[in-house]
Amino acid sequence: MNWLKLKSDIKQIAIPIIAISLYILLGNLIMGKICPMRMLCGIPCPGCGTTRALLLLIQGNFTEAVISNPLWIYIIVLGMIFLFNRYFVTSKSVSENITKILKVFVAVAIALCIAYYIYRMIYWFPNKAPMIYDSENLLERFGIIRK
Repeated sequence: MNWLKLKSDIKQIAIPIIAISLYILLGNLIMGKICPMRMLCGIPCPGCGTTRALLLLIQGNFTEAVISNPLWIYIIVLGMIFLFNRYFVTSKSVSENITKILKVFVAVAIALCIAYYIYRMIYWFPNKAPMIYDSENLLERFGIIRK
């Protein structure tokens, strides 16, 4: 394990992690949600349900996590491959090959996310969680849009 690289990475991402944590905390306290699209417009984003899915997974509710958003599986696999490549692979050529594979996986993940979002918007929106309309959005609160 490359401890020096890990230590350097932690120093570099400390401030962004703190900022993201504050955003999540304040979003939950003020709006009761963390999704910027749902906060602003009231409609779910392509990633809606991912946080819920990860929390359900931690609680051991595998089936419910898959129903909420099965793309968490991809996120975990990509994260593990990235961490392995970043901190354990020592060969530059092997690391470059893994990086190429990761880029393909990320492109596939984005395509799957968009396809699954379209499916859920057609068949689930606005009646099945997490694909529900949130009337407590900022555009409605400030009278920019009306029901």
